Amino acid sequence: MGWHLLKADPTVKALDMSFAPGTRWACDLAAEDLLDCRVHGSTPSPQVAGVKGQSPYIQLFEKGVSPEGYHGLLYVGELTASRPATAPTAIPVRSQDTTPSSPTATPKPPSKSWNP
Repeated sequence: MGWHLLKADPTVKALDMSFAPGTRWACDLAAEDLLDCRVHGSTPSPQVAGVKGQSPYIQLFEKGVSPEGYHGLLYVGELTASRPATAPTAIPVRSQDTTPSSPTATPKPPSKSWNP
């Protein structure tokens, strides 16, 4: 996507998201291939860590592009979990089979399900 945007407009900038520690709603893979859906803590890596309490901002790097291809940071503040409208009762875990299937193929049942 970025390549197409840059081709269309060479002045396009890629920003990495920076944030202060907070919370996120996510379904993480737990033991025995079960999903753990709940509010989790979220801590940024040192490269993108922001200071809690600051207003959102954009900071471009003085030396140009980072090794990861970013031109700067978009600081969004402290993350706050946003719970889903309805909690899932059962979420299937995807099969370990990574073989692409055709649109007409019969879907395979999930190998295991999440049980709250």
